[in-house]
Amino acid sequence: GKLTVAWTANDPALGETLADNTVIYDVCFKLLGTNGTVSNVYFTDIPLDHEFSTSTGVKAWAPTSGQLTVGALPNP
Repeated sequence: GKLTVAWTANDPALGETLADNTVIYDVCFKLLGTNGTVSNVYFTDIPLDHEFSTSTGVKAWAPTSGQLTVGALPNP
């Protein structure tokens, strides 16, 4: 499946100022499968480019793809 996200400021002309390390969104997965089953997660430019617009122009970012592995949670 694919998840597409687009976020726009309430007033695009003024934009938004956020503190460093502010979470804009997060994604949670419910993993199904037997222990050790692996699924890859990719960030792509399809259907939207991954970029941020700032007062000084468009800024690209380099997302990191990864893997999700089904397994038992460790005891706390």
